Amino acid sequence: MIVRAPRRFAGLLMVALGLLALAACAGPAGLGAPPAPTATPTVSQILDHAKHAQIKDSTFQLNFQGTAAGQTVSGTGTGTTTTSPNRAEIKLTFTVQGTTVTLDTIADNDGQASYTKLSGLNLPGVDSSKWTKGPLAGGSSLIDTSQFTDFSNVKDAKLVGVETVNGQKVWHLQGTAAASAGDTSASGTEDLFISQDKYYPVQVKIHTTGTDAADVTLTFTGVNTGATVALPPADQISE
Repeated sequence: MIVRAPRRFAGLLMVALGLLALAACAGPAGLGAPPAPTATPTVSQILDHAKHAQIKDSTFQLNFQGTAAGQTVSGTGTGTTTTSPNRAEIKLTFTVQGTTVTLDTIADNDGQASYTKLSGLNLPGVDSSKWTKGPLAGGSSLIDTSQFTDFSNVKDAKLVGVETVNGQKVWHLQGTAAASAGDTSASGTEDLFISQDKYYPVQVKIHTTGTDAADVTLTFTGVNTGATVALPPADQISE
């Protein structure tokens, strides 16, 4: 026993020395070394991933302020989009000239129809409890939600950096916002905050100047959660 104990200790020491030698040969990636950092994707790669993200439905909150027809307008809202069926709904509450107005608009892109319900203005002959149905103006809804998620509209995009929005790590991109139809004087910037894991939109900020200057912020509250957009019942529609 007196002889075996030192031999056992010597054997353990040799094993330990062998492990240390292997670790030394392995270099910085050996024991305890941090993993190699992931390469930052290019702007075009980020946008390409975002364009091809499989988004079936989304919900978001909306804040905006700006001018329309020379009047200052500000408000908040919520929105829902779905791809099958292809629909979008936005509910807005805004103040103009001291009057609070509620606007609910649904775009049924598959059926090429729009539904609008407006309350707060007390217009003669208008039943604020009913929906007004009509064709999609120019093939788009009264409020086109695609302008907030169609990343192909962003020009000269650059990577601002890596940030955290609502607990999610995001790529912050900034580019030039495309001018809206009929307002060639409009110009501005669009900031996109895209999640690093699934490349889903997390937040969109649009700042425009010109005739209808505006600041709009969309904060997404859910993606692919099973959200739906229902069309109004027939007895609640005024043609």
